[in-house]
Amino acid sequence: MNQRMWGAALATVLVLVSCGGRQSSSTGESAAGNAAEAEVVGQLLAISEVEVSTADIAESLLTTPDVTTLAERINMDHISVRYSVKGLPSEDSDAARALIAARDSFAVVFRATPPASGDRVFLEHELQMHARYIPMLDAMATKAEKEDVKTIVQRLREVEDLHVTAIERVLKDLPAK
Repeated sequence: MNQRMWGAALATVLVLVSCGGRQSSSTGESAAGNAAEAEVVGQLLAISEVEVSTADIAESLLTTPDVTTLAERINMDHISVRYSVKGLPSEDSDAARALIAARDSFAVVFRATPPASGDRVFLEHELQMHARYIPMLDAMATKAEKEDVKTIVQRLREVEDLHVTAIERVLKDLPAK
C-alpha cells in the first residue's frame, strides 16, 4: 500500500475521531432536524458496521498480503467512524437496513467461495459497496445540520474515495483468474 495515501487516510480518520461525540450548542433545533441528523448517524453506523463485519468475514479467505492489508485498513477506518459517532442519537432507516442485508448476502456467497478466488470476490464486493456508499454520503452531507456530523460525513467521503482508489489498484495487480 502507498504509505502516503494511508497516512492521509489516517489523518482524516483522526479528524473524524476528534469530531465525534460533540453536541451542538444550538437549542432551537426542530424535531425534523433531529430526526434527519439521527438518520444520518444511523447510516454512518450501518456503513461502518458493514465494512467492519465484511472485513472480519473475509479475513479467513484472503490470501494476498496487499488485499489483507487493505481489508485491515478499511476495518480500522470504519472502527474509527463508529467511535466518532458514539453517543450521538441514531435512527434506523431503509437505506441502513439495505446495507446490512447486502452484507448478509455477501457473507453467504463469500463463505462458499473457493480460497483461490477469495481476494478477487472480496475486492469486487468492496467496489460494489463503495459505489453504494458514495452517493449515500453525498446525500447525507446535505441532510446533516450539526457541524460535527457534517465534518464526519465529509471526511468519510474522502476516505471512501481513497478506499476505491486502493481497491482498484490492488484488484488490477491481482493475478488473472
